[in-house]
Amino acid sequence: MHHRHALLIASVLAVAAACGGDDTTSSTSGNAVTATTSLSTIEPATSTTDVAASTTEAVASTTQVVTSTTEVVPSTTEAATSTTDVAVADTPSVDLGAAAWSTVYGFGGVWIQVDPPVDQVVKVDENSGEITLRIDRGRGAAMADDAVWVVDGIETRKIDPMTGEVLLVVQTPDASYVSVGAGSVWVPASGGVSRIDPSTGDLIVTIPTEHGVTDLAATDDAVWVTHKTAGYVTRIDPATNTVVAQIETGAGAHDLAIGHDSIWITNYQSNTVSRIDPTTNTVIATIKGVGSGVGIDAGGDSVYVSTRHSGISRIDPTTNVATPIAEFPEWNYGIAYGNGELWVSSVDQSCVYRLALATG
Repeated sequence: MHHRHALLIASVLAVAAACGGDDTTSSTSGNAVTATTSLSTIEPATSTTDVAASTTEAVASTTQVVTSTTEVVPSTTEAATSTTDVAVADTPSVDLGAAAWSTVYGFGGVWIQVDPPVDQVVKVDENSGEITLRIDRGRGAAMADDAVWVVDGIETRKIDPMTGEVLLVVQTPDASYVSVGAGSVWVPASGGVSRIDPSTGDLIVTIPTEHGVTDLAATDDAVWVTHKTAGYVTRIDPATNTVVAQIETGAGAHDLAIGHDSIWITNYQSNTVSRIDPTTNTVIATIKGVGSGVGIDAGGDSVYVSTRHSGISRIDPTTNVATPIAEFPEWNYGIAYGNGELWVSSVDQSCVYRLALATG
């Protein structure tokens, strides 16, 4: 193939049905258990209901919200139609059985949220390609230095990433997303975002935000929160536990990636990606024609993004140009970068693809 625009399907790692995705609910109870064999294919269950707004009770910060007022003229770029040269690794695959949603890399593997009936977050080992851990009722996961934090809409659990042992449990009703940063664990709560002490599980504070929380990503100096119904992003200062900026991005503001001195937001309803400069709290670029798939991640010298029924594109941070690298006529919801590879989940095909990014 002249541009080697092959489907980059290096390996299809399938995991049996687990917790509902962006618009799903979960039902199965239980703790993490180990598993070392691949799972047989079962009929996928695609969920359609929205996750309910979280209802965590906590002490709320009362500091006045300060919105961003910096005046900028952001650039706008269209997605490129040409393909890039990407080598395809000939690696094995494992069949799946249910819709796969959010995806995150860490501790030697990829952690994938998969729909009911199994209703779990599963860990696929990057060396064996097998499922080595299953965490019941998982809706999302986040990596810390010493643990994996998993939310299930009822609890937030601190889990040993190698054994699956549950180390700590915090009651966080309806929290379906989680992030770790600034020495804390952050989850959606009723009316805002809750901050949790990772050592004790104590609820430190709930910081009020306007509109419901969709997703969030924490760093040492900021917590970035998306609001898909309102189409904007909130920035929280973890030093003061206050909202310091509200930044309009686009309809359906959802997933976040942090890299290349920027915050990248997929606006899935408008099929765009917004690039935010954290030094000014302003959108400095809007990349059109990509982002409707929700998933986005930064890795190496690139940012990778999903476009529904189209595939995966690479955004060049030096030019803000998106170029297709893998075609998928389906919904690829989650993207996770790790060790020079992309792990891409599929809602429609009930699997996770492993894409080698070796160039040449």
